[in-house]
Amino acid sequence: WVDPTEFVRLCSYLFWWPLAVEIYPELGPLER
Repeated sequence: WVDPTEFVRLCSYLFWWPLAVEIYPELGPLER
């Protein structure tokens, strides 16, 4: 079982990633 804090951090990361890509288009290639 993963640490709940790690799970929350992962969820927040996945949530904010698309927004970060819109702000910084150069991050796009890292998504693939």
